[in-house]
Amino acid sequence: ANEEQFEETIQKTLHMLQQRTLEAELQLAEQTENEAIFELELRNLAGHKFPSGYPSRRAFVEFFVATESGDTLFHSGAFDTVNFELYGQNPDYEPHYDTIVSEEQVQIYELVMSDVNDDLTTVLLRAKQPIKDNRLPPVGFTQNHPAYDTTLVAGAALTDPNFNVENGAEGSGSDRITFVVPVGDATQLLLATARVWYQPVPPKWNQELFA
Repeated sequence: ANEEQFEETIQKTLHMLQQRTLEAELQLAEQTENEAIFELELRNLAGHKFPSGYPSRRAFVEFFVATESGDTLFHSGAFDTVNFELYGQNPDYEPHYDTIVSEEQVQIYELVMSDVNDDLTTVLLRAKQPIKDNRLPPVGFTQNHPAYDTTLVAGAALTDPNFNVENGAEGSGSDRITFVVPVGDATQLLLATARVWYQPVPPKWNQELFA
């Protein structure tokens, strides 16, 4: 391949990642004297689950609120910039959240597998069933889909009233997360930021293989 072909592939990849993968909208839903409530809506723009493919892949939401002077009031989804592992996550796996009220809680979109003994596993040959699968479905995907038995939603996402549901109808390909942030006596302007990070292979995934 020549340089022009590499450049063309790079541009197509960037277009897919930036324009055809995920849409995010963050807004202030409510503010009281002691807390600010934000809602983050994510919409899957791909024609398959996000993230998809090999089950090591995961996406997580980093959400933080800072004062005008730069002091952090709330930070969910913080990660180690050396090993790229998430702070605060449960040692086994992090559940799906509809509402996040603590920095120790982080929304991770992933497939978590268990073996015949219902123990967690990352080894495909040992995997029997999903105990968590909250990867964002594509638009139009419902529990009546012919392939639902092999691509089902599993875990707490099943009871989330706005996971793949909009206006009471299933198949929205979206999820809405509520963040409740204590602001105390903060008098400065607040800046809220949400980012979605994608990881092909998180460090935690490899622990069982290396062991």
